[in-house]
Parts: sequence; structure tokens; C-alpha cells
Amino acid sequence: MMFFDTALTTNDLIFLARGAGITLIVTAISVFFGTVMGIAFGILRRYVVLPADFRANYDHDEQRLALAHELAHHQRGDLIANLAAFAMLAVHWFNPVAWFAFRAFRADQEMACDARMLAADRSGAHAYGLAIVKSARGGAVSPACHLHTITQIKERLKMLNKPRTPFRRALGA
Repeated sequence: MMFFDTALTTNDLIFLARGAGITLIVTAISVFFGTVMGIAFGILRRYVVLPADFRANYDHDEQRLALAHELAHHQRGDLIANLAAFAMLAVHWFNPVAWFAFRAFRADQEMACDARMLAADRSGAHAYGLAIVKSARGGAVSPACHLHTITQIKERLKMLNKPRTPFRRALGA
């Protein structure tokens, strides 16, 4: 995973994403999703969409860590797994257990990306926590993201403060 030591410019962000084979779009995505957060999407052509105010509202470390989190979704293959999960959900749309399982699946994906990003840079836990809170502002969020409720946000923030025990290191958390 690449990190920059100086303030990120839009060109730096694009370079970082291209290094992972991902197209970066900096746009007013909030117009479409009612949210102000980064979103990873695309399977054949991979994208990361960032809000238009990304550089203005997030400091250098928050930008770096938020982008690392979105890139982790692509690197882990989460979007392909989501496609399979949506197919199963379409078949079992009537089953409340399927909906519960899907929400738990998405929560695990977000936690895994958080853990992966923190494994590369544990010193950024505070800055990353701030980025999560900033991303959750405004209340209306995308179904693509796991920031639907205050409880989910709290779970992610608590995970950032858990010490890395040898057992958790072995699990990659």
C-alpha cells in the first residue's frame, strides 16, 4: 500500500489509485447518493468515487487512510463477493434471515478493510476514526456503505481502539 508524506493533491490521489489499477473520480457524489463519503464500485472497471469536498474537509492523514480503505475493498475482492451476495438476496428476498446475514456480511467487509488499513499504519487510528465520523455526517447514507446507524459507527470506532493481541495479529485483525 502506498502512502504520501506530504499533502495530497488531486493528482496524487489519482496516481495512488492508478497504481492499484483503479479509476478515481472526484465528484459531487452526494448529489446522487445523499452522502458525503467515498465509495468503491465496479468489477471489470474498478472505481473509487470521492466527494467533491474531500480535499477541503479531510486532512492529509484522513484522506490517505480513507482512500486506503476504499482501495482495500477492490484488493480484497469485496465487490465480486457483493455481487454474489446480491444474487442470493434476490432469490431469498422474502427471508428475513437472508437480510440479516447480508447486513452482517457487509459489516464484516467494512471491519476487514478497516483492520487491513490499520495493519499497514496503526498510528493512523485516530485520524481514521475522524474520517469515519466525517463520512457519517448528514444522516442520509448510501445503501452501499456500512454507516447506516449510530450503533454501526460506534462498532467501527471501538474496533479502532482494540489492542492488537498476538491472536488478533494471527487472524489479520
